[in-house]
Amino acid sequence: MNQTDKTMTDQTRIEAIAEQVLAPLGFALIEAKLGQVGRSKNLEIIIYKLDGTAISLSDCETVSRSLDQALEEPQQTEQIAFLRNAYTLDVSSPGIDRLIKHPREYEIFKGRKVEVKTKGDAGQSAGIALGPHVIGTLVAGTADGITIANATAVMQNADKKKKGSNKAKELAAPLDKELAIANADLISVRLYPLTLNKILAEQGGEEGQDLAESAQIAEI
Repeated sequence: MNQTDKTMTDQTRIEAIAEQVLAPLGFALIEAKLGQVGRSKNLEIIIYKLDGTAISLSDCETVSRSLDQALEEPQQTEQIAFLRNAYTLDVSSPGIDRLIKHPREYEIFKGRKVEVKTKGDAGQSAGIALGPHVIGTLVAGTADGITIANATAVMQNADKKKKGSNKAKELAAPLDKELAIANADLISVRLYPLTLNKILAEQGGEEGQDLAESAQIAEI
């Protein structure tokens, strides 16, 4: 075992195994969560399909079988304490409005629409008043901050009593240049929900209708 191996944690070891298993299957690792549910250990693996299409139950089952087989190999259980006792393995998609938390996600979700909330005015670096809530296309993300294109200011409907009042409403035309937002100014970066029609097409039937309504999606 080399020095790098000695300093790896259970978390990083499991992430490395998951990435090796997922890549040939056409998926990327979004997050690996090692936790406890009651008295049982739980390993949650969140995945993303590299072609950008919706993740099906069959996809999750395929990944689960392959990953379970890899994690149960003797050399893995010998090195990873978390795997030595019984645990449950859950594989799931990142969700339509995932909060982006890890550096690897910026690369995976590059080109996707994101919803950004900031501590001050999001447009301050460009000298434009956009307010603290914008939607745009993710161009890049680093430890220093993010860059988005087509940034558009949004606001929340003030009437909370009406059905659908929580959906975001655009206020201005998209900014015609890329916008940089420093990490220190960020509150949150989320994937912007898929549009209603796309959700219905991917989920189908009443389930898709319920999902679209619960997400309060604003068409753009």
